[in-house]
Amino acid sequence: MSTVGANSTKASLNQCMYCGNVDLPLTDEHILPRGLNGRLILRKSCCATCQQMIGAVETSVLKSGWLSDPRLVMGLRSYKPKKQSTNVKMTFVGLDGMHFDKKVPKEDAVALMTT
Repeated sequence: MSTVGANSTKASLNQCMYCGNVDLPLTDEHILPRGLNGRLILRKSCCATCQQMIGAVETSVLKSGWLSDPRLVMGLRSYKPKKQSTNVKMTFVGLDGMHFDKKVPKEDAVALMTT
């Protein structure tokens, strides 16, 4: 599985990278989301309003969206790894041509996703 090292902080933008605001307090922002093993951080680069919007999108995509199962299978970073599912929902096609869903242990899902 993946190895996670320490975050690396880069230069400060001193403005929101999304809306350009320079008047509000700014927070640090991962260049690539933490949930995709992003470790590079831009200091003072996101206002609270944009951070809320970006955070909501990242959460919906990474935790319950189309990237949630691949993240689980690849062992990408999580704030609560002990609460992660151990199974991945996969769709199969039976001999009769009908589709059916089955939960598969994440360790077995890797082989099924690549064959």
